[in-house]
Amino acid sequence: MRVWLVRHPVLTYYALAAALTWSYWLYLFASGIRVGPGSQHSHLPGLVGPMVAAFVVSALVDGGHGVRDLLARMVRLPERKLLAVAAILAAPVLAVVVVLAGWLMGGPAPVPADFLAYPGVASGTGVLGLLVIVTALNGFGEEVGWRGFAIDRLAPRRGAFWASVVVALIWALWHWPAFLINQTLAGLIGPGLIGWLIGLVLGAFVLTDLYLITGRSILAVALWHAAYNLSVAVPGAAGVPAAVVSTAVMVWGVVAAWRLWRRGRAMPPT
Repeated sequence: MRVWLVRHPVLTYYALAAALTWSYWLYLFASGIRVGPGSQHSHLPGLVGPMVAAFVVSALVDGGHGVRDLLARMVRLPERKLLAVAAILAAPVLAVVVVLAGWLMGGPAPVPADFLAYPGVASGTGVLGLLVIVTALNGFGEEVGWRGFAIDRLAPRRGAFWASVVVALIWALWHWPAFLINQTLAGLIGPGLIGWLIGLVLGAFVLTDLYLITGRSILAVALWHAAYNLSVAVPGAAGVPAAVVSTAVMVWGVVAAWRLWRRGRAMPPT
């Protein structure tokens, strides 16, 4: 059994992550629960599946050293700190600029409450609570697994570009039950699903590139992931702001993909 785990750690990780996440999301679906902004029910606990799976498989394959390494990278301050901060703040700053520009051009005034209504977070949580929940569950819950474990394991053998492609595809498949319970994602079923998939793949390139640039800092990619989702998934950013931010990230993703392709099989020091 251990030999198989050592040979196939990413496959084992994915199977466990999917089992943990899907069991919760499908339970919500079977219970008739649907999640939207301000909902009292939440799909967010399911997002910790990748993080839990990463720790379990690391412990089984590498023992205490693997667990300590993951923990260290979760709190590792990024290399090239100014670049990392700029990357993390890019999406929310752009969203705010677009919202304010629309208001100054005669659009409706921004409603602060619309920027605090995040799918799966109870209304009245407050700014600090929202940031903590989204960063912990949406940020670390996913990124400890997808970048901190999967990219870290695949990139040395496949190269950062192809590792990103593989992770993007299994990451997309991992999301499928969320379309059954998340009202925002459910609204994408149809032609919008193609755009979502393209955006996810290009976002995976952005996250891999940022992960490597920052010296394999899970902290950096977790904060970026949370900041991006907070910039596009709240009602206050619906429509043009979310579209502008998503488009900018997709352009960024094309550049990141080119950088990773040029990087080839080169990897940062472990």
